[in-house]
Amino acid sequence: MSRGPTLRLALALMVATACDGGSDGEGKLQFPGAPVLLISIDTLRADRLGCYGYDRGTSPHLDALAQESVLFEDVYAPSCKTAESHMSLFTSLPVSAHGVTNASVRLGVAPTALCKNRLTLGQMLRRSGYWNTAVACGGNLMPDMGFVRGFEGRFDSRLRDVSEIVDLTLAQIDAGLAQERPVFAFMHTYQVHGPYVPPPPYLERFAPGYRGVVGERVRRFESLSFDEQFRAMHEGFWEGEESFGPEDTAYLSDLYDGEIAYTDAELGRLLDALRQRGVLDRMLVVVFSDHGEEFAEHGEYQHDQLYRESLHVPLLVRLPGGRLGGTRVEGLASLVDVLPTLVELLALEGQQAPGGRSLVTAMQSKRTADEPVLAERTMFAGKYLAALRTPAATAHFAEEYSAEADRALTVYDTAADPGELQPLPGGEARTASLTLLYRRLGESFALRAQLDADPECQAGAEAYVVSPEQNAELNALGYVEGSDGTSAGGTPLDCWPEDGPR
Repeated sequence: MSRGPTLRLALALMVATACDGGSDGEGKLQFPGAPVLLISIDTLRADRLGCYGYDRGTSPHLDALAQESVLFEDVYAPSCKTAESHMSLFTSLPVSAHGVTNASVRLGVAPTALCKNRLTLGQMLRRSGYWNTAVACGGNLMPDMGFVRGFEGRFDSRLRDVSEIVDLTLAQIDAGLAQERPVFAFMHTYQVHGPYVPPPPYLERFAPGYRGVVGERVRRFESLSFDEQFRAMHEGFWEGEESFGPEDTAYLSDLYDGEIAYTDAELGRLLDALRQRGVLDRMLVVVFSDHGEEFAEHGEYQHDQLYRESLHVPLLVRLPGGRLGGTRVEGLASLVDVLPTLVELLALEGQQAPGGRSLVTAMQSKRTADEPVLAERTMFAGKYLAALRTPAATAHFAEEYSAEADRALTVYDTAADPGELQPLPGGEARTASLTLLYRRLGESFALRAQLDADPECQAGAEAYVVSPEQNAELNALGYVEGSDGTSAGGTPLDCWPEDGPR
C-alpha cells in the first residue's frame, strides 16, 4: 500500500497553512467607536441553522442576518462548558491558562474568579471609553467569576426566558445610547439549553405528539416557568437518560429544534427593534454560541465531550453598514479569536489580546490561516479532556483513561471520518497529531504557570462565596462527576502515557 496519503496527512498536521491575505478593495475594516452587540446563544450547534445547511427552517432571522454578515464556517469552542468557554472568549486565553471552570455546588466545587492579571474584553472596551452593559441568564455565567470586570456593576445575570432577556437588552441599549460614550452590550440566553420545552407553536411545529418517556416529561414541564423548568431538569427531565432509546433521542432532537426556532424569533424581534431605532446599521453585531449539544452521537446527551457536535459553533459578524454582507469564510477558527478581531475592528489603541488571532484579514480573503484549535474540559479532577483540531485530524487526550494508552490518546482523520467514529491506528499521522497536541497543551500550562507567578495573581484563580440563588442555579445544572480541575501530578500531562504516541 502506498504511504503517500499518510505522509501528506502527517505533514498537514505539523505545518500551519497560512492562507490569509488579499483585500476587498474597500480599505481597512475599522470602525472606531461603533456600538457593539455581542449575542451568546448558549448550547447552539452550528449545524442546526439554515445558514449552515440545515433544512428544517429553524432560523429564518439568523439566516437573514447571515446575508448581512460575515459567516465563519468552521469555528470551534474552547470548551464544552459555559464558564470555561465564555471566559476564553472574554480573555482570548485557553481554558487551562485563564483558570476559570464551571462550578458544582452539589459536589463542593467552588466557583473560581479570574485572576486580576488576566484582562477581559469588558475592561479593554471600558478603557477605550465604552459604556458596557450585560444581560445574561445566570447559571455558570456569574458576574463575580470575572465577567463583571469593565461593566461597572452592569452585568445582570439571572435565569429567565429569552423574551425577557431581549426586552432587558433593548432597555439597556437605550440607556447606553443616552450616554455620551460608545455602547457595548453583551446578551446571553440559555433558552436552547436543556430541558427543551419550546412554547406551544414551536412544540407543535417541530415536535408534535409527546412521544415516549420524554414526551410525558415535556407535558409536565409545560406549565412551569423557564426558571422552574431549568431548576427541575435533572430531577424531572434528564433522569434515567442512560436508558433513552432511538425514539427518545429523535424526539429530544426535535424539541431542541423547536427551542432554536423560538429563540430565533426573539432574536428577530431584537434586531427589528434595533433597526427601527436606527442603530443596527451603525452597530457591530457578533452572534456565537459557547458550545454545541450531543444527541448520543458518541453515547451521551447534553455537552460533556469534546467531539464536533459539542464544539462546532456558529459565528456571525455583522459589520456596520452591512459591509462584506454574505461573505462566507472557510478554514478553522476559535472563539479565542473573537477578542483580537474586535480589537482590530474597533481600532482599540494600546490594547492587545494575549492569545487568539484576528480574523479581519480572513474576512477579506474568505479564508482563515487554518491554525489548529484547542478545546479543553477542566472542570472534573482526574477527568481532564483535551482535543486539538487541525485541517486534517483531531487528537483527543483523556486523563481518566491514562492507564489505558489506547483510550487515553485517540486521533481521527476528520476528512475521511468527520463524525470522529473510527480512531486511526498507529502511524506517522497519529504520532504527528498527538505530538502537536502535547506541545500545545504544554504551552498552555506554561502560560498558566507564568501568569499565576505574577504577584498580582499569586495563587491563581480564587474561590468566592455564591448567593443562595446562585447555589440553586448551579444545582439545577446538575454536574454529577469529578471535583475541581486540578491534577495531583501538577498538570494533566503528567498522566500522558509514558511510552507516548504510538
